[in-house]
Amino acid sequence: MIGNRVKKIVGFVLVLSFALSSTACVDLSAIQKFTESASDVGKRFPNLAKDLSASCKRQHVYQALRKAQFRPERLVKITHPDKGSEDEAALNSACKGFSEQEQRLIEANAVLIGYLKTMGDLAADDLTAHDKELDGLGKSFTNGNIFNDPEVTAVKGLVGFLLKAATEGYRRKQLKKALEEQNDNIQLVTAGLRRIVAERYVQQLENERDQLRSYYGSSISDYNVYMAKVAQNAGAKPGDMVQDPLPIIQVKRLWDDEENTLAARIEAANAYAKALDNIAQGHQKLYDSRNDLSSKTVLATALAYGKTIQSLVEDFRKAF
Repeated sequence: MIGNRVKKIVGFVLVLSFALSSTACVDLSAIQKFTESASDVGKRFPNLAKDLSASCKRQHVYQALRKAQFRPERLVKITHPDKGSEDEAALNSACKGFSEQEQRLIEANAVLIGYLKTMGDLAADDLTAHDKELDGLGKSFTNGNIFNDPEVTAVKGLVGFLLKAATEGYRRKQLKKALEEQNDNIQLVTAGLRRIVAERYVQQLENERDQLRSYYGSSISDYNVYMAKVAQNAGAKPGDMVQDPLPIIQVKRLWDDEENTLAARIEAANAYAKALDNIAQGHQKLYDSRNDLSSKTVLATALAYGKTIQSLVEDFRKAF
């Protein structure tokens, strides 16, 4: 009797050991590639976030230059104000509302990257490390006048998960649990970041483009009027007036360069927004298939999302 029980226990242990070893040997590298690509697109995001206030300042510079007109002594002070000067103070004051927004965007993006890295570590059956810079965000993260309350709660939820995963030594067997517990948070955080980038930041750049076109267009027009007056004072008749096109050609080249830079930034913002869509959709697919993560279909889907995100990274790099 006892012998039969021992045999059953030994058999159960062998089966369990085999199951655990089989799970450890499962190749989830496709999930790792998905998380690596997703993390890659977020590494340059702080440059985009900081461009919110930079764009605001560029717009105010255009406006100030228009007012200065042909006063060369004001040009340098407007475009390169001295530290502590009234010009710098006015510029900072006009765009001060963006400072906290930029910080919150950078923090939320960092939390998202941290979660994706942890996901990749779990897929590889590796221990994960918690980024200590994110420790305080579980309590200190606020909406920054851009995130809504559910999104703030979601960021804090991800921070709590990252700390727990690191301190409790999560491994691959907790991957399913991570997907179950954090999918809603991932959907909220990616949606929040996407909304802010695709709407608020792109709108900021479009406003800047309007200011850019107004500045250059008006400047060229003013130059033409000025040259006409110079010619008239020199005794020229309307039919005799010859305007020097060289300054206009040079200005138009500068105008085109700045238009191209803005277009690249808008394209990068849209690429990041699409990447966030793919991160959210890819995570949702993994959540839906959390009971069979090693299936060929699931892994192929994860790999496809990873490749799509990687292609978007290239668009993002062009501007940032």
